[in-house]
Amino acid sequence: MWVTVDKKGISIAPINMGGVLPWEEVTTADLKFIDKIEFFGTAFENPVFVNQDLTVPDTEVAVILKNLSPDFALEDTAHWKIPNRWSLEPVSSQIKIEPGGSTILRVRVKNEGKLYPVPTLILNFPYSKGKSYEIKKPLR
Repeated sequence: MWVTVDKKGISIAPINMGGVLPWEEVTTADLKFIDKIEFFGTAFENPVFVNQDLTVPDTEVAVILKNLSPDFALEDTAHWKIPNRWSLEPVSSQIKIEPGGSTILRVRVKNEGKLYPVPTLILNFPYSKGKSYEIKKPLR
């Protein structure tokens, strides 16, 4: 039984045993949506050009970000984990994408040493009310 007490009075609602999930519960539908975020939430417009000496010249990279949620805005700071010998600007950017919308994140990258490891984009995508999934996408 679910009981709510507020200004309007007392409300009683019968609930089947196990009918209410704990807050931290992740459902099968949530997991399927997270898979969609992983596969379709980010895409690099073009692959990064790599020189014959396995360095990356100063170049602009465009990352397409898609908020696949039909109900929740994506509001987060996109930031990059940058390994040694790489430079990337801007390192972080405020992102706001309305439900179902998309935007393009543009950064400048350059590498003067070992190609790997590459910089990694980190961003939280909403998948349910009050819940988000942290996506980590390596530069491509």
